[in-house]
Amino acid sequence: MSYFSSDCFHYSKKGHITVAKSLWRNMLEPIQDKSTSIDWFQDTACPREDHPYLYTRKNSQKQTQSHVMQLEEKEVSLVWLPVLVMSALGAVGLGCLLYVKRRRDQARYLELK
Repeated sequence: MSYFSSDCFHYSKKGHITVAKSLWRNMLEPIQDKSTSIDWFQDTACPREDHPYLYTRKNSQKQTQSHVMQLEEKEVSLVWLPVLVMSALGAVGLGCLLYVKRRRDQARYLELK
């Protein structure tokens, strides 16, 4: 829970750092070897001397026609990943808000008694 702030919706400072490291690491990975999950305990990646740039489709090597087709299929399935993540975070945030509202209503009810 330390990766999220007190509202259970936004990232905490620790969460932002972890996600930023994962994004940076992903930009330094070749197209065919991109990671698809967050490693919560990874170190910061540095560009390699033989490839001192961010990988793109145009500058990545070893792309055959079949490999490009596999990448396109993979991208279609990964398009929904941010939607699913944001939906899950929204559900958690909504649950937290409903919990807080219920506790507040219970406290008011007990005060009226």
